[in-house]
Amino acid sequence: MKQDNGGIHEIHKIGGIFMRDSLSLGKIKGIQVEVNYSWLIIFTLITLTFATVYFPAALPAIPVPAYWALGAMIALLLFLSVFLHELAHSLVSIRYGLPVKKISLFIFGGLAYIEKDPDNPKTELLISAAGPLMSLFLYVCFTGVALILIRAGASPVVYIPLNYIGGVNYVLALFNLIPALPLDGGRILRGIIWYYKDDYNFATKVAASLGRVFSYFLILMGLLMIFKGLIINGIWLIFIGGFINQSAQSSYQYTTVQSLFKDLPIHRLMTPTVIAINYQETIKDVVQNYFYLYRHTCFPVIEDHKVLGIVTLDDIKKLPREKWEETNVFDLMQPLNENLTILIEGSSSDVFQKIMTNKVGRLLVFDEHKLVGIISKTDILNYINIHNQLY
Repeated sequence: MKQDNGGIHEIHKIGGIFMRDSLSLGKIKGIQVEVNYSWLIIFTLITLTFATVYFPAALPAIPVPAYWALGAMIALLLFLSVFLHELAHSLVSIRYGLPVKKISLFIFGGLAYIEKDPDNPKTELLISAAGPLMSLFLYVCFTGVALILIRAGASPVVYIPLNYIGGVNYVLALFNLIPALPLDGGRILRGIIWYYKDDYNFATKVAASLGRVFSYFLILMGLLMIFKGLIINGIWLIFIGGFINQSAQSSYQYTTVQSLFKDLPIHRLMTPTVIAINYQETIKDVVQNYFYLYRHTCFPVIEDHKVLGIVTLDDIKKLPREKWEETNVFDLMQPLNENLTILIEGSSSDVFQKIMTNKVGRLLVFDEHKLVGIISKTDILNYINIHNQLY
């Protein structure tokens, strides 16, 4: 139900426990598709509710096992609907040159991991509108097929699930069009304000503020439902409201940080003194002479001043201790890739993007082929903390 412009930055902040463990389903158009295990909660609840409440009332004459099959079918059609909603966001993003790492379906809906922010309001609007338009298209398709089946005299067992899931897609589209971040409507609103004001930060602030107001409304409605005895529905609304509140706040915070780093030279962030490890060192020596001594969690690996890769504490933890003496760093290191390096004349915004997505939490800074510094998450957080205290 929500897209993630700007990549992993929001996922770490708003996904919480729901983003940690997922099951990969493969790739579509180069986009990794995964289902978070929290989605199994929704699958179970939907199946249970439709098998024990909805279908027994709507179709009282069919066998009990059929209720469970229909309940599971509704859950799977909902899964398909949310996935297609996110896929629409993703395909439009790719069309406009914004890479999409993966789509994740979880307890509150779905997230497309878009790795860059749109650079203009038009792209923001098109990407944001793609999801609700897909949901409306699915509404027309499902309800249209249901109407054809009704007129053809088909069994209610066939058309009732289709008609219901069509209605769900209609509600999904309308809900996402509410002008409040992180919903698609909030991003559409941000794009419109951005277009007229030419100020992305201001547009984000307005849309995020409306997102927080809407979240408080949902939480209040949830509390009222609990007082009226609708405990499950009330708790659910409170959870959704809390999620939206945290996401809206994270969106604005991220935009503020991006603005802070926009024109900041990389050398202002980096630590110029870099401690590197020779590729022939054994893991035992590296642990004693580097990790314990300097208390860093990551070191560059070099051969004659040429950087070959990096070795991290997590890499070493995976190696059985009895092999530490016979294993060289070269055999355990991670080779360099673009997510681990940045040129000193590059953008500090790119530093923020890379360091939050490379799982290492560090970037090696190069001046052409020469290693001149290193940047860690701690460096970034300290800079933000000092800025916040001074301004």
